[in-house]
Amino acid sequence: MVSLKIFDLLFAICAQFYKKEHLFKDIPIQIKMQWNFIWLPATGAIIGFLTNWIAIQFLFKPRKKILGIQGIIPKRKEAITEQIAEVSLNFLPSKIEKLTKIPYLGKKILEIIKKGVGDKIQEMDDAKLEKIVRQIASKEFKFIEISGAIIGAIIGIIQATILLII
Repeated sequence: MVSLKIFDLLFAICAQFYKKEHLFKDIPIQIKMQWNFIWLPATGAIIGFLTNWIAIQFLFKPRKKILGIQGIIPKRKEAITEQIAEVSLNFLPSKIEKLTKIPYLGKKILEIIKKGVGDKIQEMDDAKLEKIVRQIASKEFKFIEISGAIIGAIIGIIQATILLII
């Protein structure tokens, strides 16, 4: 909902510039070139931020398959569960770890623990799993979004420089 409002706003701004293009014809070329160093990096930053933000959203959504598309985490939940259950065995308390060394029983104890962890994650609904992942990786997601904006701005500066040379 918010992203649609942002796109509507960007469209309205672009439409206003398009309508007023004739106003810019009398502006000296030097000012037009300086303007390129403002709007190209700004546009690149917005596009870079939004594309990375959308990519992060696609990690989680759509939760159910729509037109053959589903978020990566809901789609791969079973594989993720297996990996987490497997890795969780590396973090067993020392007393339980001693129990796993008992012949015949030890292997069974590991299987029960692994199955229990896996079942807990599988029972978790996708919204709760998304919330946990977002809490854990919030700094990284913000870094990805800001990196997109910075890279987009750099590309905009390069474009403005090429326009200046041409």
